[in-house]
Amino acid sequence: MNVRVVLDTFSGLPNPEWLLTEEAYRELLQRMSRLQITRVVDPTFEPAEWGYKGFVITPPGRPIIRIVSSHEAKHAYIYVGDRPGALIDTDRAIETWLFQHSSGVVERLGMSFEERRMPRIASLISGFATEQVAIGDLECENGVSFPGGNTAAWNASNSNCYNYANDVMATGVNPAVPGPNGTSSWTKAQMIHAATVKDKLTLITPEGELPRVCPASAKSHYLGIFLRDPEGNGSFTDFHCLRLDRDGMWSHKDGSSNVSRKDHSTPRKVIRDLRTAVFKPRMTLVGFFVSTKGVRRIS
Repeated sequence: MNVRVVLDTFSGLPNPEWLLTEEAYRELLQRMSRLQITRVVDPTFEPAEWGYKGFVITPPGRPIIRIVSSHEAKHAYIYVGDRPGALIDTDRAIETWLFQHSSGVVERLGMSFEERRMPRIASLISGFATEQVAIGDLECENGVSFPGGNTAAWNASNSNCYNYANDVMATGVNPAVPGPNGTSSWTKAQMIHAATVKDKLTLITPEGELPRVCPASAKSHYLGIFLRDPEGNGSFTDFHCLRLDRDGMWSHKDGSSNVSRKDHSTPRKVIRDLRTAVFKPRMTLVGFFVSTKGVRRIS
């Protein structure tokens, strides 16, 4: 029996995954059996909405195990199927163990659990045209309403930020990615530009500006694509998308997270102008695009 492990960490890129042998799975269960069960979640615990969120472990024919965590969490909660309560991993040893049993997957991606535990610095998005006064706050009679369909379906879906920004739910196991390029291409602006051409999105020029007029077609809306530096070390290892809705506010979906209209400021605020939006993963603009229903090719 091979057990599928998914590291839930990316917004746009496919999440890393690997297999545990049956022997390793039994060891995982033994380690979990030493943990205490709790029915009360620590009120200071905040599961992540952006970036690293934990793990999803799927043993064939057995309950799914979900490890809910975040960068800054002091501990993690482990949920097994529909069983009441959760196991509390006070020293986060299970996460460390899973990183060590990734068969080299996380090492090849340059990841480590220690990086996943480091607090992230909140920052504004970079790369906008300096002369633009506001980015957003553009109300259009047409376009996409928030969230663009059934909220519960979006939240339960395997769709990612690219699916959501284009208002196209994933129909298979895997979420959408720009074009048919390899994963190394999706962390480079010029390759994302090339990939979106294949997807029939229209890049708005000049780069860094968003028109102050609504899209010409009633079936179109604006979206922005951004490179993301989850660890704050200057290395872009993911991308993220935000969509401008018909009421002039931005919304987004970070990987498996719920759809949201808020940034990561304290207290969190809805996103009307991208210039003032704060995100803990550092982001820089790739470009603004027009997505037109019936023209784009998202898969």
